[in-house]
Amino acid sequence: MAAWSKGDRPVNSGNTFRHNYIQAPWKANCIAIYGGNDITRNTLLRAGGLFKTEHDGAPAHGAFKIWADQGPVDDIHVDDMQIVDASHYGIHIQGGDYVGNASFSNVTITNPVSAGIFQDGAKGAADFTSVVYTGSANGLLRVDTPFAANKVSGNSGW
Repeated sequence: MAAWSKGDRPVNSGNTFRHNYIQAPWKANCIAIYGGNDITRNTLLRAGGLFKTEHDGAPAHGAFKIWADQGPVDDIHVDDMQIVDASHYGIHIQGGDYVGNASFSNVTITNPVSAGIFQDGAKGAADFTSVVYTGSANGLLRVDTPFAANKVSGNSGW
């Protein structure tokens, strides 16, 4: 499932991904946001992937991915999501552009192979409220560039 908004086109908005159960997709993320919003009550099981020739050479995917590469991604709200046994990252925020007004609430990330949340290149910030993490020895949060992961309240495991 993807919401794509290429930089030279109008912003992709008003999309809702709600009440989905996604298990072991191949060659992709489970839910990918390349511009769009409103993601509610989804379960992602053994999701994500590792494909070095996909998406301009990006070596890995998260179960849930925001990719701000062809323009800014704004107004993303994720609520009530379970990510279980992700094959790479639980949440992956990537790209050279800005991610703004992003929020994650009531999210559980359990046993990802790599980090629970990985930020790679994007600028901006996201708020995390009631995000619960258990599992991987690699830890929950890996941030490679200036990106604010704002821990609001109710978080545990990080």
